[in-house]
Amino acid sequence: MSKEMVMWLLPLVFMFHDFEEILMMSAWSARNADYIRQRFPGLAGRFLDHPHSTAAFSLAVAEEFVLFSVFTVCAVQFQWFTWWTAFAAVFLLHNFIHIGQWILFRRYVPCVITAVLTSLYCIGAIWFMLGPGGVLWSDLLVPILVLTLAVGANLGLALRLAGRFETWLKRYAQAAS
Repeated sequence: MSKEMVMWLLPLVFMFHDFEEILMMSAWSARNADYIRQRFPGLAGRFLDHPHSTAAFSLAVAEEFVLFSVFTVCAVQFQWFTWWTAFAAVFLLHNFIHIGQWILFRRYVPCVITAVLTSLYCIGAIWFMLGPGGVLWSDLLVPILVLTLAVGANLGLALRLAGRFETWLKRYAQAAS
């Protein structure tokens, strides 16, 4: 398998992971609202008082998918193997956070099943990119830090976009009445 093929799989793997969140988040939030309020009272208000609809959450995922895809196209085109490997490492870190949420929550959380599965891809992809004549571990630190900050900032932007879209959806639905 070529480096490029391994790289092209990342947007697909990302969507596989996020489909679990899109499909399950709304029902899971409703089912676990009381448990969240009881077990995590400090976080419950932020999470439960301003939920995003499936449509709004899907918009945030779509925005991230577009960025993942554009980044992957550029990484393949310009052979940014180090930056792409760092990006895969940041996605792996993202998955570990979801696995940590599951451990902390002590119940199923939407994303943990695919977080485990996509972590296997990330580990294999990183291992492949670090192979003979490939990326060096020592070259990954700065790109991982930069991309972690960029992905974190984009997540905040995507969730704000989802919130604004949620507000627009509610006004749109009311205007039809």
